[in-house]
Amino acid sequence: KFSAAILLYEAYYKQIDPTYTGRVGASEAALFFKKSGLSDIILGKIWDLADPEVVCCLSTHIFCYNHLLRKQ
Repeated sequence: KFSAAILLYEAYYKQIDPTYTGRVGASEAALFFKKSGLSDIILGKIWDLADPEVVCCLSTHIFCYNHLLRKQ
C-alpha cells in the first residue's frame, strides 16, 4: 500500500517538475498544494516540516513526504 502511494505521489511530482530536475520551488509547490483545499496556515506548517533547512524547494522524496503529512 505504501509503495503504491509513493508511485502516485511521484506521478504528482512529475506534474510540477515535468523535466524531472529533482527540485520544485516554493511557488510551484504552493500552487500545487493549494488545490488540496487546506488552509494557508496548515499548508505553511506542512511546508515548515518538509523544508526544515529552509532551502525553499522540495526534492522528490520530500514532496512525497509532504503528501503523506497532508493525509494525516
